[in-house]
Amino acid sequence: MLLMLPLLSVIMSYAPPNDIPFQLWAVDSLVKVFPDTPSASAKSDLIEINCAQNEYQSAQFAITAQRQLENVTVKIGKMTHESGYILPPENISWNFVGYVPLKQNTYNTPDYELIRKAPADFPDPLIEDRSITIESGKTQPVWLNTYVPEDTPSGKYSGNIIVNTSAGEQSIMVSLNVYPFSLPQERHLFVTLWFDANLIAKFHNVEKGSAKYWEVMEKYAKNMAEHRQNVVETPFPSPIILKKDGSLDIDYTSMDKWIEFFEKANACERIEFPAIAHTIQEEGCDWWSSSQLAMNDISAKDQETGETVRLSPDKGLALMLADLDKHLQEKGWQDKAMVHISDEPTIYKVESYCEIADFIHQNAPHLKIIEAIETTGFGKCLDVWVPKLSHLANWYDEYEAQRKSGTEMWFYTCCHPYGGFMNRFIDFPLIETRLLFWLNWKYRLDGYLHWGLNRWTENPFNDVGDDLPPGDRYVIYPGTDGPMNSIRWEASREGLQDYEYFWLLAEKTKEVKKKLGDVADFIDENQRSDEICRSVVYSFTKYKTEAQKLRDALKLLAQEITDVDRSPLVLVNTTPQAETEVVPGPILILVRGVAEKGATIKIQGVETKIKSNGTFAGHAFVSEKSPDVTVEVKMEGKKKQVIRYFNVKFGKE
Repeated sequence: MLLMLPLLSVIMSYAPPNDIPFQLWAVDSLVKVFPDTPSASAKSDLIEINCAQNEYQSAQFAITAQRQLENVTVKIGKMTHESGYILPPENISWNFVGYVPLKQNTYNTPDYELIRKAPADFPDPLIEDRSITIESGKTQPVWLNTYVPEDTPSGKYSGNIIVNTSAGEQSIMVSLNVYPFSLPQERHLFVTLWFDANLIAKFHNVEKGSAKYWEVMEKYAKNMAEHRQNVVETPFPSPIILKKDGSLDIDYTSMDKWIEFFEKANACERIEFPAIAHTIQEEGCDWWSSSQLAMNDISAKDQETGETVRLSPDKGLALMLADLDKHLQEKGWQDKAMVHISDEPTIYKVESYCEIADFIHQNAPHLKIIEAIETTGFGKCLDVWVPKLSHLANWYDEYEAQRKSGTEMWFYTCCHPYGGFMNRFIDFPLIETRLLFWLNWKYRLDGYLHWGLNRWTENPFNDVGDDLPPGDRYVIYPGTDGPMNSIRWEASREGLQDYEYFWLLAEKTKEVKKKLGDVADFIDENQRSDEICRSVVYSFTKYKTEAQKLRDALKLLAQEITDVDRSPLVLVNTTPQAETEVVPGPILILVRGVAEKGATIKIQGVETKIKSNGTFAGHAFVSEKSPDVTVEVKMEGKKKQVIRYFNVKFGKE
């Protein structure tokens, strides 16, 4: 259930003077702008971007035409630091936002969860056109993408963007604030979006395996890495020769080239092999309720006859898996390789699934088994559990117990879930695509899986596929020479970057704990990240869709990342945790913490005794009018404030 309606619903109409041919106005990049979206009554003339080093951040502004505008082009001016340093121009790019027609909305979803009713044209692709025409009375959004390299000076940058048209030109100012920290090079979530290399070859009219094919694929691999995808689907090795003695001679040339290609692009921290089994549909049962899985035969070329033969699992798959396991060890890939058994096994298939899992573990003990699952109960036979988001929410206790036992737990979305759950559908608020990865932090989930990076229809710009919810099939489009991004693909990357903010604050808190010593062991280094996450995402289905709430949370995260290791050191724990709902009666907050020795502490302005080891304890009352707890620490002329907010509620819902 959404806590706020999408921002589009609160953009108020504004009628400009008739003698102005067009208007430029800043609009949050989490807002989907339509051709009939009017310029905001409280429109902003300033595009504001906040960004860490080693981070991509998007922004958006709109052009509203009062008369037809021809030859509309965009030019980005210099982004100049207060010191005079200029951000390299190649680090800021722009695109017009394009539209795709939706014939129908996502099924089983109430209207209030949708940003607009279909049929209509919805914003999604970031088109390649460098010049367009805007009809009178229409609004055209422009997307900005800024990358701040790791060594970029922090601080304020200013610049402008010039829009040139047949009716003259205008400019809009840009403010870029670069935080004094860098996102880590290492990525702390596993992300796989299954992609179809055959479709890439088809849409770019290249022969698979040719030099041109690899040129195109390099652009896709780079794009995946830049958007933080780090798991790559990998075909099993081939060709395979059946030798006279029944052993297999396996050629790993193509497989190794594929893996090394994506490793070079920094898009392969995990290798994902395809399924090795399939469902046997039983009489009187559909696919869902059928209980038996059968392992696949494999094809091999008979060394004696030269003919292609089918080998049963005991003579083919068992030997191939054992040889593959050995090869992965030789290449140093044994810890990153995963394999599927059969997609989305149900409760009826668990026993059969686990029998095949034992077969894999026996023949290829280094291969992790990963699966998108439609049930629970796999125990230790499944190494990487990937429940559907709705199942994860509805069966959470069982999945959480499994996770706490040491199992690697991801989640996936596809044509499900719908309704009040987040998903990446084109007719859903864009913020939901981004907040998916806040769920990873909140619920300690190690990865994310989706089946569709580029499962294009024959005409992906005019037909998103009526058989599935709009946007389920793909988040990128085929461009002229490589991938064309979408606003959903950009939002996905930013959500993954948000996860790194949470991770970085937790890591820096852990380092401060070490400096303060064993007395700080009672502090949970994840708690402050959890609290800030909770300010936007309260549960699987309770979250805020107002863009400014997310922006405020990220600014707070950035501030705390910057301040947590700044002297005087202090860590604070409250009971209950901040950003939780509390009910008057009255509301007593317990405050505990640890600070550098020699510091003084005040809670709500009242001096609090601090022990010789640096620990302190106290209390505070909060109310609707005063929902904050403030802890102030001073030492040697330096001071720091720690503020915790509580969500005061009244009565029964």
